[in-house]
Amino acid sequence: NPQASPVLGIVQPPVVPAAQQPGRNTNVLKHLAGVLRSLFKIRSSRYFRYPVDTIALNIPNYYDVVKHAMDLTTIKRRLRNNYYWNANDALADFEQIFDNCRLFFARGTKIEVAGRRLREQFYRRISQVDMDNEVPRAGTRPRVWSDYEILDDSDSDSESEGEPEVSEEKKVMETVAKLHNWNVYLIEKFHCQKLLHCLTKRKRRHINWPFNSIDLWSGYCQRRPYNHEIFRIDWHTLNTRLKSNEFQSFNDFVRVISLMFHKARTYLARNKLLIRAVKRLDRVLRKRVDKYRYSILTMKSQSSRYRNKTAFAVASLL
Repeated sequence: NPQASPVLGIVQPPVVPAAQQPGRNTNVLKHLAGVLRSLFKIRSSRYFRYPVDTIALNIPNYYDVVKHAMDLTTIKRRLRNNYYWNANDALADFEQIFDNCRLFFARGTKIEVAGRRLREQFYRRISQVDMDNEVPRAGTRPRVWSDYEILDDSDSDSESEGEPEVSEEKKVMETVAKLHNWNVYLIEKFHCQKLLHCLTKRKRRHINWPFNSIDLWSGYCQRRPYNHEIFRIDWHTLNTRLKSNEFQSFNDFVRVISLMFHKARTYLARNKLLIRAVKRLDRVLRKRVDKYRYSILTMKSQSSRYRNKTAFAVASLL
């Protein structure tokens, strides 16, 4: 939705669902409300609890840069008013807070660091929530339409009145099967972000500089037939693809980084300084990968009991 104009330096996003597009309350949204309550207790969240007051903070250009304002209190009120249709909608608002922080505040500043810490805490907590089987809770009404194929519970649909009950069960199972495995996805994406942050740390700028921009390769490449447009990967591109959910798993992310290192060693072999930096960075990668894979397995095993409970609940409904 288009952002409203600031009133006294503040933009308050809507918190009540539109009449033609009401939300609902689901088991996963209930768990997200619990995660939100825990975020309010974290010290790093103090900058993101309420809408940004550009007058009090003396940042008059904030809403010129940030086009979609969001804060934790707005999400809290939306959850209370059944604004969201499913967990994806709420997760998008959480991610909007972190995107706004990175967009406006320079890296390394106090608020930007607090935003990164809060984001890390958020994904650590959200990894414990089972999002595989999201079902509406009793007493909520479905939205008229949504971005996802959700079962129509309306009794006025004459075309569905003659369908046998078994087809309804099949319909539910097909819908559940199409839901993305958010639990596993968020765990692996969280570790992808940690690995990228590890490789691009400021203290490693003396070895990670070859991948600051793919355009640097044009000057160092010794094999002119190589087409730089075929494989354009640098730190910025990796971060953009990660935010766009283009990587299917942690292993897929590691594979692309390893391929990036391999391309550098192959086509820039005559530059000893650059190759030395790539080799040292590759050692850092190999050292961290096993550690992160073990952490992924640990977090998945911790969340298994939530998956089992939700699967039992869904089975009892069918």
